[in-house]
Amino acid sequence: MATSLPGEQQLNAFNRFCELLIEGAEKHGIVAVFVFLVFSFLVILVAYLLRNTLKTKDKEIERLVKERNRLQDTILKKRISTKQSKK
Repeated sequence: MATSLPGEQQLNAFNRFCELLIEGAEKHGIVAVFVFLVFSFLVILVAYLLRNTLKTKDKEIERLVKERNRLQDTILKKRISTKQSKK
């Protein structure tokens, strides 16, 4: 089994992608290829924005969980101190 250099698979995939674009341009015309590229860019952009939105939401959820835990600890301490003061 041949070993590949780092990035060689990505380069091969990019070369194949370029070959497909050239074949598409020969078959369907340059306008169709341009539309495909614009559509591909928009899909990648949406995926990137969704990923960042999810990361932001995850951080917000972590912050809220920490805050909830802190408040629960505070309530528990107050209950314990109230029970001890009643005794």
